[in-house]
Amino acid sequence: TICNADTAARVSELTARMTHRGPDETGIHLGDNFWLGHTRLSIVSPEHGIQPMKCNDVANPAYAVVNGEIYNHKAIREELDIDPSLFSTESDSEIVIHGYNKIGLDIVDKLIGMFGFVLVTNGGKDVLVARDKIGIKPLYMGKTKDGLEYVFASELKCIVDQCHAADMMLIPAGHYWTRKTGLVRYYNPDWDKDEYFDSVLAANAYSNAEECKQSLEDAVIMRCMADVEVGLLLSGGLDSSIIGSIMTQPNVREKLTATHGKIKSFAVGQEGSPDILAARAVSKFLDTDHHEALFTPEDAFAVLEKIVYHMETYEPELIRSSIPNYFLAKKTAEHVKVVLTGEGSDEIWSGYLYYASCVDPKQLQEENRRILKAVQFVNLQRADRMTMAHSLEARVPFFDVNHIATAMALDPVEKLCGDGANGRCEKHFLRKMYQDQLPEEVVWRTKAMQCEGVGMTWVGVLQKYISDNLVSDEDFAAAAQTFPTNTPHSKEEFYYRTIFEKYYPTCEKFVHVWPGGCRAAGSAWEDDRYTRAGLLDTELLKKGHGLASEISV
Repeated sequence: TICNADTAARVSELTARMTHRGPDETGIHLGDNFWLGHTRLSIVSPEHGIQPMKCNDVANPAYAVVNGEIYNHKAIREELDIDPSLFSTESDSEIVIHGYNKIGLDIVDKLIGMFGFVLVTNGGKDVLVARDKIGIKPLYMGKTKDGLEYVFASELKCIVDQCHAADMMLIPAGHYWTRKTGLVRYYNPDWDKDEYFDSVLAANAYSNAEECKQSLEDAVIMRCMADVEVGLLLSGGLDSSIIGSIMTQPNVREKLTATHGKIKSFAVGQEGSPDILAARAVSKFLDTDHHEALFTPEDAFAVLEKIVYHMETYEPELIRSSIPNYFLAKKTAEHVKVVLTGEGSDEIWSGYLYYASCVDPKQLQEENRRILKAVQFVNLQRADRMTMAHSLEARVPFFDVNHIATAMALDPVEKLCGDGANGRCEKHFLRKMYQDQLPEEVVWRTKAMQCEGVGMTWVGVLQKYISDNLVSDEDFAAAAQTFPTNTPHSKEEFYYRTIFEKYYPTCEKFVHVWPGGCRAAGSAWEDDRYTRAGLLDTELLKKGHGLASEISV
């Protein structure tokens, strides 16, 4: 047995580290050879979905803790013809237990949603641990320093002092783990195969606009599943505006059964910034109940350490965009527990500005594949950590596996832009699909990463403040000696790294570092729009913005 008189206190302390992810309820179960702790944000079956969940089968009781949402849990119940009397709640999480009891490990691939879970059977001898296909929800694994336990957690901070760094890992997206099998990749989509471009796309087995629109609408409908109010993160960019447009369609709006009155939308930025101005226009067009998180540079400087602590990274491009996300989530959580976001469009629709230098459809397809596989360490880490820091759940329809498969099967020629398509705007095909459903002020607005949209000069102001106030010349001169691995190239990078080491010493392996220091530097083509310091010409952010004349920061 691993459980003793001190176990309860230890489990309570470790579980409490996750209270920000689930402040509504805390549940703990101690077995002879295992223990489970869970903090809950109650969204589906809020009255009865308390965890850890238990299946009271006398012959083989099962226990589970599940983080996230399983959107197709009702469909799986019907497909597998599971006896309804076995279910004690309406919680989506319970399908993990009964689905496993019915079909074993095959249940994992049937789950559609965002999740990380641990399922324990046979008195702790059998354990199934799984992470969703795209990596929307995190899941870490480690072996304790005494070698007696395997431990699993939603965030690194929960186990970082329990294990040596060498004995910890982030379970990859689309994988499960058992004692017998070790790690197994269960998600093997066609778009992630080397031969996909030549064997499928080159054979003209392309998807079309109607199929792409339908798959995204289906994804939004699926993510309306909630017994609490659902809101919208609305930057005023193309992607979040499309999600908002779909949410307000009558056939979709009726699925939001716990959302009464207007849908609440939320934007972040400095007064006069591109995002704030555009979001106001979209909110008026969609008739949402709009709320804004306005911040100043001084507000941001005060929370930099909190950002790094919650993000569990020092990657500068990611930290810059996490700062406004932190303020946005804080404001949003004052009103709702769940939001839909536009996250994910750029990876599958070739939305970043550096795509303008791509002239080869195959290179474009492979670049989408490269950055899509990295989102579990980057975009999705930000989306999860910044919202969960404020007990808010973010759902990402663009990252629905069926929509990804459909969009990745589009002829990549349709995604070429700039030099590869006579100067055509990025995401031209996607814009054309929805141009009649969006206000003209934003439908042709150029892509702005969030650290840019909240204020065109914001990144430069941030970097100057850190350089002038937080890192000395002497300390930075010794950067290579202080940090021989992934040595910081600027005082900004040095500062983030210092904070990271304070909370997560020797955990560099958990930080995704883009080749060349930024996403664009790893592409197969040359582009000079971005460097590791950010977008060089911020005036590009005014392109296509219907309110460009009003932008002041």
